[in-house]
Amino acid sequence: MTTLPPEQPAAGAMEALRTAQDRSFGSVGVPMVLALVPAGGDGPVVHDEHVLREGAELARRLGEVRAELFPSQRDGDLGCLISTVQALTVTSFEPGDR
Repeated sequence: MTTLPPEQPAAGAMEALRTAQDRSFGSVGVPMVLALVPAGGDGPVVHDEHVLREGAELARRLGEVRAELFPSQRDGDLGCLISTVQALTVTSFEPGDR
């Protein structure tokens, strides 16, 4: 993935979610990635400063979108997480990012 573009505040979280849900990700070539880490152990250790900054920015945006879409849901609600990630794809990535 490349450097994150500026946020696009014109689209609210719900509008972004609806836009993401209206897409057929498979037909437009959007890869979906799932990373699994052991629940009982330590996660991977990252030392690359660029990766750490980009991850922190994505986490911040994820938190904001989740709070707007689902203010009363538990943090661990998987359905909310999936919907939040869908909305984030509309506002956080430029076409062609990998």
